[in-house]
Amino acid sequence: AKELREKKRNRQAGEKLWGAVIALLKLYASKRGIPLIPWDSESLFSLIGYTKERQTQDAILNLITRSGVLHQNYYECILGRKAFKYFFDDTLELIEKFKEFL
Repeated sequence: AKELREKKRNRQAGEKLWGAVIALLKLYASKRGIPLIPWDSESLFSLIGYTKERQTQDAILNLITRSGVLHQNYYECILGRKAFKYFFDDTLELIEKFKEFL
């Protein structure tokens, strides 16, 4: 995702980063025996219900919603450069913070 961003291919970079978030959340769920099949928006949000700690719930929600904007941008091209940078950088930061929950 970072390489695509450096090449100014923002829509593809955002979609790759969204995919990384999905993989991270699937790993989190798998380690806890939480079913995500079929995985879709509903099952991703259901992770919040399986999690008891408010901090973890907030982290999951932030990851889904922030990276979701990048996913939406891939299809609808809704973000200008500055907004894209904000969501991309914010999602990278959220990914790093979420790793502590693994």
